[in-house]
Amino acid sequence: MWFSRKVTPLTPKDQGPRCPHYAGACSSARGAACSDPPQATSGPWAAGVQGHAGTAPTPAPVAAAAAAAAAAAAAAASRNKFAYYLECVRGATPIGDLAPHLSEGAVRDLEHRASLIRFRCSAHDLRVERDRYLPKDVKPPRHLRTCLHCCSSAVEDEHHMLFDCPLYESLRFEYADLFISPSCCSSFLLYENQDRLAKFVHSCYNLRSSIAQMSLAGSENAPL
Repeated sequence: MWFSRKVTPLTPKDQGPRCPHYAGACSSARGAACSDPPQATSGPWAAGVQGHAGTAPTPAPVAAAAAAAAAAAAAAASRNKFAYYLECVRGATPIGDLAPHLSEGAVRDLEHRASLIRFRCSAHDLRVERDRYLPKDVKPPRHLRTCLHCCSSAVEDEHHMLFDCPLYESLRFEYADLFISPSCCSSFLLYENQDRLAKFVHSCYNLRSSIAQMSLAGSENAPL
C-alpha cells in the first residue's frame, strides 16, 4: 500500500542493484517503476516476466509450462483447416515452395491430380470435413465425426483413411510401396512418385463413393 510522503532522491551510492527482470538491461533502482523495453535473452527472468512495475515476476519454468498448456488447449479448441494444412500437409515444405504434385509431369492424369489436390486442401467428403458445415444445432464435435465404414469409432479424417481404416486395406496392399516408411500424412504426401500417390488417393475416393452408393441403394430398397 502506498502512502503520501516525501521521497528523498537516491544517490548512486544508495541505489540498489539494477533490476533483475531484464538481466541488467534496466537502469531503474530496485522497487522503482521500469520503462525500459524487454531485452533479456537468458537468466531466470528471461521468460514469463509479468509484473515489471510492482508485480512479482513468474519464474521461467512455471511460465513456460503454463504457456505450453495454454497453447495446446487453444490448438485443440480452435483447430482450423489452415493449421491442419501447415502441420499435416505441408510439413517441412516452406510456404511459397511449389508442392511436389504441381511440378510439371508429376501427375499425368487430371482426375488423379484433382483428387490429390482435394485431399491436400481438405476439400473432400470425409466426415471430419463434411460435418463441419452442418447446422450448428446438429453439427457434431470433431471427436464424434467417426468413420461409418469400420467399427473403430475413430474420427474419419485423412490419417484414418490413409493408414487405419480396413475399408482400404486391399488398396494399401496394392500400393504397398507407398507405405514402406511414411507414418504421418506430411511424409506420405512427399512420396517421390506423386503420380502413383495421386492414383492411390483417387482409388480410395472411388471405393468409398461406391460403398456409400451401395449403402444408399440398399436403404432405399429396404421394406418399410
